[in-house]
Amino acid sequence: MLASLLTTLSFACSGWCGGRVIKLSNSMTATLCRSLLALCLLGAYVFTLGQGFAGAGLIMFIVSGAVGFGFGDLALFECYSRLGPRRTVLLAQCLAAPIACLTEWLWLGTHLNGWQILLISIILAGVSISLAPAEHLKIPRAQFINGALFGSLAAAGQGWGAVLSRRAFELNHAANTHINAPTATFQRMLGGALLVSIIVSVWLSRHPFTRPGKKFSPWILAHTLAGPVIGVSCFQWALSTTPSGIVLAIVATTPIVIMPLTHWLDGDTLTMRNLIGAVIAVSGVIGLLMG
Repeated sequence: MLASLLTTLSFACSGWCGGRVIKLSNSMTATLCRSLLALCLLGAYVFTLGQGFAGAGLIMFIVSGAVGFGFGDLALFECYSRLGPRRTVLLAQCLAAPIACLTEWLWLGTHLNGWQILLISIILAGVSISLAPAEHLKIPRAQFINGALFGSLAAAGQGWGAVLSRRAFELNHAANTHINAPTATFQRMLGGALLVSIIVSVWLSRHPFTRPGKKFSPWILAHTLAGPVIGVSCFQWALSTTPSGIVLAIVATTPIVIMPLTHWLDGDTLTMRNLIGAVIAVSGVIGLLMG
């Protein structure tokens, strides 16, 4: 559970930085830069202190990365540009948990007990109450619909990517091989970076490339370190021991953690509804931790 909490904190920082990144570039450039930068940083670790390409779950991790990092992240950045960071994280995280629960149950046979399902529902309900005011009315209808579609695709990518990682850990366990979290993250990133590179290359062949300004570099570095490097390493650590539905439910509180950041740094107003929803969601997380 500690790994899930660390993932939440890291993703919150990454989500806030992602909002800055998308203002300084376009979604395609940002996604490509983040993927390649994360691959280099993680590669420097896994080929010196990690385990490189070891493990029976290598191919499954690569597929997981293509689904989660590649497909999911491209959709996530498209949603960022339409709905903003807070609503994007809300939509993606809250849908990812039930998608993962259902998929892992149907494919891997992972069963959650009634108490766990209740607490997961409480967490997602609290997050929804806290961060789902009628702000979408200020967004043009077409933009909101497109953003919701991309957010749903991002959630599916994250949910399915998590389940594929769980399967990869099962394959490694069956082969009596232990892969540490950064190595698993690097192996996932291989698939994501490959898919992103192909998609972005096709996109750039049809659109002019806009060189990001000087302010882009520190924000993309912070976004990458907090998200795909530290955050996803903690995420993989959590998935190696805990069902994906529970992990993603705790990670779904990421928007709650983002609230103080956006309030303090961006001047966002916190309402009583935000606070009540946050209390409900946190109570669900505490229940899971104590259970």
